[in-house]
Amino acid sequence: MRVGFLNAIGQHQFFIRAIVIEKPALVSTHLRERPAEMHNYAIRSLLTHTHGTIADAKIKIDGNDTKTFRLQNAAYFRRVVNDECPGTIREISTADSSKNVMIQLADMVVGAIHRSYKPDKNDCRLYRALLAKRLNDRRSSVWEFK
Repeated sequence: MRVGFLNAIGQHQFFIRAIVIEKPALVSTHLRERPAEMHNYAIRSLLTHTHGTIADAKIKIDGNDTKTFRLQNAAYFRRVVNDECPGTIREISTADSSKNVMIQLADMVVGAIHRSYKPDKNDCRLYRALLAKRLNDRRSSVWEFK
């Protein structure tokens, strides 16, 4: 099902900004020992290191993630990101992933990226290939954070 979905969305116009964190290899023991702070830092980093590719954005965060990862509230991200990179975020809110197709798209893309980093899986290269068209867009990036 995931392969069919990724084939279908490959023709649509969107770009991907992702951060891959191999938790055991994190240099920062502070972030390694505090998962909530690590997730907040990752989101903030993705939104402040955009190289001008994101402006006046409306951002949706999966409501389940805010509970699971104890993410900071929307006001925190808007303030911190816009202080560092003025004009990046216009609006930030949570959304129910079961009702929001963009969150569902993001979940599928994240799952494919995750799978592409599993060399023990026979299809790991397939998932990266399925995202290649979108990842080759100059606005896209997969940042390997250590």
